[in-house]
Amino acid sequence: MKFNNLTGRSFYGWTVLRLVEGRKGKSKWVCECVCGNTKEVLGDSLTRGVSKSCGCLTGKLISVKRTSH
Repeated sequence: MKFNNLTGRSFYGWTVLRLVEGRKGKSKWVCECVCGNTKEVLGDSLTRGVSKSCGCLTGKLISVKRTSH
């Protein structure tokens, strides 16, 4: 299996900073959110769009949906 280096790439609200040890063959990456928080995120969650931010965008999306009606 080819290693997919995600360092420096952006996925939704995340920017990938570096690789950290993963478990069971899954890569884990230290990412910085658009709000400045950092968190370890599974590579699969980044590439499939499962994880979009540290949670800060969730509240903003909900408030935008409520105000747009």
